[in-house]
Amino acid sequence: ASFRSVMLTHVCRGTRAARPARRFLRPLQSRATQASAQPAVPLALPFHLSRDRVCKIEHCGQQKWEVHKFGGASLANATLYRLCAELVETEASRRKTPTPTAVVVSAMQGMTDRLIGVVEASRTDFVQAKVLLAEAVALQVQAVSELLQDSPRAIDRVVADICADAVFIETLLRQPTPNAAEQVAGLGEVWSARTMGAYLESRDANSAVLDAREVLLVQPSKSGLGAKGSACDTSVDPLYDDTVARLQQWWMKRPQLAHRKTAPILVVTGFVASNPCGAFTTLKRSGSDLSATIFGKLLHASRVTLWKNVDGVLSADPRVVADAQPVPRLSFAEARELAYFGSQVLHPAAMTPLVEENLPLYVRNVFNPDSTGTKITRQPSATSPMKAVSAIQSVSMIRVQGKGWGSVARILGLSMLALEDAGVAVVLVTQNSAEHSVAVAVDEASAPAGVAALHGALQAHNADVAVTAERGLSLVTVVGDSSHRCPAAQLLTAVADVAPVYAVAQGSSSLSSSVVVQRDHLQAAIRAVHTAFSTSC
Repeated sequence: ASFRSVMLTHVCRGTRAARPARRFLRPLQSRATQASAQPAVPLALPFHLSRDRVCKIEHCGQQKWEVHKFGGASLANATLYRLCAELVETEASRRKTPTPTAVVVSAMQGMTDRLIGVVEASRTDFVQAKVLLAEAVALQVQAVSELLQDSPRAIDRVVADICADAVFIETLLRQPTPNAAEQVAGLGEVWSARTMGAYLESRDANSAVLDAREVLLVQPSKSGLGAKGSACDTSVDPLYDDTVARLQQWWMKRPQLAHRKTAPILVVTGFVASNPCGAFTTLKRSGSDLSATIFGKLLHASRVTLWKNVDGVLSADPRVVADAQPVPRLSFAEARELAYFGSQVLHPAAMTPLVEENLPLYVRNVFNPDSTGTKITRQPSATSPMKAVSAIQSVSMIRVQGKGWGSVARILGLSMLALEDAGVAVVLVTQNSAEHSVAVAVDEASAPAGVAALHGALQAHNADVAVTAERGLSLVTVVGDSSHRCPAAQLLTAVADVAPVYAVAQGSSSLSSSVVVQRDHLQAAIRAVHTAFSTSC
C-alpha cells in the first residue's frame, strides 16, 4: 500500500482529521519534495547585532523573560500537554505585570525512540519502517485530537503538518543523507511544539511556535545523535551572533506578539537546530535542557525552570534510595559535576550558558508546582557539603600496562591524545607509577573504539605495552564542595563493606570523589554511600 493509504488507515480513522484527510494529503508529496531540497541558508548579514539591538525581545515591556522546559515524561498524553500549557499560563500571570515566557518542549514521551526506530528499520525493511512511522504519527495525532477536540480547524492544521512531515520522512529515507537520523529524530519536538502551541492558541493566549531550526545555529564537533542520557555527548557549539540575528528577524515578523496586552508565550522546539550549511541537526540526545539554557541566554531571561517529575534534584536516584531527599541549593559547579557523573535530572552541557550569563536555574516538579524544588546559582550553598550521589551505570576500565616502557607521563599523554582523536570521552583516570601503567574509565559502548585507538597510537611509537578492557562496571560518585574534607576516604569505607572497588579517584576541584565497582553491586554501593554521607552531614 502507498504511504498515503497507510496514513489514512492508521492516522485518520476515528479522528476529526478523517473528513479533510484526502484534501490535505494530496499536496503533501510536493511539499515533502521541496523540504528535502532545502538550500543552504546564507549567514552573512550587512550589520552586527550588539546586545542592546535585541531590546524588544529582551525586555518586552517591563518584565524580563522566563524560560520553562518540559521533558517527554511531562508530555506523555493529551492530559499532560494540557497540564503543562496551563501551568505555563499560570506562571506567566503570577505577577502583577505578566511575564514574557519561552516554553521549550521535548518530544512526546517515547517519540524520539520511535522515530529512531523508523530510521533503523528503513535500512533493512522499508515496509516495516512505514508501519512504525504510521504508528508514531498516530500516537501524536491521537494526542492532538484529544487535546483540541473543541477546535476542529486546529486539529486539521496540526495533523496536516504532521502528515506532511511523515511524507518528508519517507522521501528522505528512500535516499538517506548522512544526517538523516538527526533530521527525522528531531521532528518529535517539532510535532510537540505544534501540539502545545495549537492548544495555547485555542485558549486565546498571545502565543506563537518558534521552530528552533529557523533561528538556532550550532556547530557540531561530531556527527550523530549521541547516546541517550550520556553525559559525554556535549559536542555542540552554539553560534550566538548569527542566532541572535535570526531571532531578531523572526521576532520582527510577528509584531502582534509585542502589541497585545498580555505577555507573549513562545513555544520553542527543544533538541533541534541547524548547522552553518543550513541542514537540520540536533543538540544530541537529552539536549532539550541545553535548548532551554541557550534560549535563556539569548533572551537574557531572569531564570530558567526545568520541569521534571520529581521535587528538584534529589540526593540519589529515588528508584534506588527510597529516602532520597530534594537538594534545596546547588552551585553551578556542583550541578555540572553531578550531571556529568550520571544524574538524569540535568545534562552537563546545559550548564554552560547559565554560567556564561550568571542565570539561575530552578528544577521543579510539574506534578507538585508548589514545591520549591532546587535552585542552582553561581554561589555555593551553606547547607551540608555533600549534596548528592550519582552513578554512571555502564563503564569499562581500559588499562595500559607499560612493562617498564616510558614514563607514566608519556604513556598517559599518548593515551589521552589517542582517545581524544577517537572521540572517546574519559570519565576517570588512575595511574600506577611503579608499574608504568594507567587506567581510564570510559563509557562501555565506546570501549572497543578506545582499545583500538590505544593499540594503534602506542604501536606507532613501538611501545611495549599491554592494553586490556574490563566490562560490566559502574561508576559511583559523591558530589559536593569538599575542599575542607577528605570524602574519598569516607566513600571508600562506605563502598568497601558492600562491593569490591576497582578504582578510586578524587576530583582535582574537590567537588567529587568516585569509585568504580562491579555493576552487580551498583545499587548496594549507592545505598551504602547515601547512608554514610547522610548520617555524617
